[in-house]
Amino acid sequence: MTLQKKLRSDKLSELLGRVRREISERIPHSPKEIGAIGNSVLNEGFCFSDNALFVERGQGPHVFDTSGNQYVDFSLGSGTMILGHANPEVVTAVEKQIRNGSIFSRPNSLAFQYADLLSEIQPSPRKFAFCNSGAEATMRAIRAARGYTGKPVVAMVNGAWHGSNDWGLFQEDYESDPEAPKLAPRSAGIPTQIGEHLALLPPDQNAIQAFVEENASRLAMVFAEPVQGPLPLPGAKRRLEHLRTVTRKNDVLLGFDEVVTGFRLALGGGQEYFGVEADIISYGKIAGGGLPIGIVGTSLEIANHISANEPDAENIVYFGGTFSANPLTLSAGLATVKTLAAEAESIYPRLEETTDLFARRMNATFERLDVPIRIAHAPSIFRFIFTDRPLRTRRDRDLLEIDRKIQDLFYDLLLLEGFHIGTNRINFLSIHHDESMLDELAQACERAALLMVQDGAFA
Repeated sequence: MTLQKKLRSDKLSELLGRVRREISERIPHSPKEIGAIGNSVLNEGFCFSDNALFVERGQGPHVFDTSGNQYVDFSLGSGTMILGHANPEVVTAVEKQIRNGSIFSRPNSLAFQYADLLSEIQPSPRKFAFCNSGAEATMRAIRAARGYTGKPVVAMVNGAWHGSNDWGLFQEDYESDPEAPKLAPRSAGIPTQIGEHLALLPPDQNAIQAFVEENASRLAMVFAEPVQGPLPLPGAKRRLEHLRTVTRKNDVLLGFDEVVTGFRLALGGGQEYFGVEADIISYGKIAGGGLPIGIVGTSLEIANHISANEPDAENIVYFGGTFSANPLTLSAGLATVKTLAAEAESIYPRLEETTDLFARRMNATFERLDVPIRIAHAPSIFRFIFTDRPLRTRRDRDLLEIDRKIQDLFYDLLLLEGFHIGTNRINFLSIHHDESMLDELAQACERAALLMVQDGAFA
């Protein structure tokens, strides 16, 4: 190492240490009532660490930690709280329902009201099955596709995330050929046989067409996110239109995982925004209004093969679940979607314009500062990408981005300035995020980038 590089490394180490100390002094490691047992919680989103941020409450676009520190929240429950935290209409609906009970294991009218509302929103006639998370909804969507078609394989797009069920816990094997990528499990405990019934589409459109044509006899569905949160690249409309054409031509179902994009890109999600209809749709997040939910929407023909009453019948796909379509969640979801529907013509154009203006401003700023950071975005979704190289796939992003500890330093500096970004690093806007908040974030990003340049973070 040259003397110059050593000096830069020493300055960077000093900056990293200083920022961590400031965070430790500002943010309590854990609430007093949790104390020494704080690291006994293992589930995602709640795992204790040295820099854990314990959120006490949320209001509108803000969250507050256990010391009362306020943050502008760009995580929003991983994109769930498009109306902001503790929305009055949603709170009122939940308070009313909880007094009447929360679970009956019998049909309730709210489910039918919600399904009717969803049918009006969707571009084509649908029937809907309710469950309790996005991961459960994607799992059921895959089961429905395989059961309806009688074919065993589901193909995914590289970089996809379809939740923490066994079918979703696969990723691209970066040791495989990028033009003919293979899948590898993300987790221990996944049976290898599951991977035999999954496939990964190649990145090139001509290659996708060839792949679908070659495997049509065993391919039940191509499952795609209209926009990938970790890499919201432009050109999605063209890609989705191509998938729709290829799948329809080869008698393969097209499924949309709209857990993130549903009710966010538009009231009708990616289907409405991009003008492409899918055969099977999965919803979550926003659809529950802040309470756990998953929804699977299907065409009427596919719906005829789904039942919660005939699990042993031939060619019937079983969808059951104790808390499926529980009235408490449905009350929150209905209140949310009704509010969005009533103001859709103003909400969605404003969110799209605000996101686009912010992304353009920041990309110009990062270029001017000559730092390897850019913003990739879709309406009300954006992510900082830590490379200035052009990207085609998630593999490109993962292999080209700068060191993770440098990325974490950038986010730590934003946290110190009062901006909360989730650990998955995907940012979302609510109806409360206005131009002034984005202006403050832009200024904080520029200050963070300048400080990192001065201390040799990008050298």
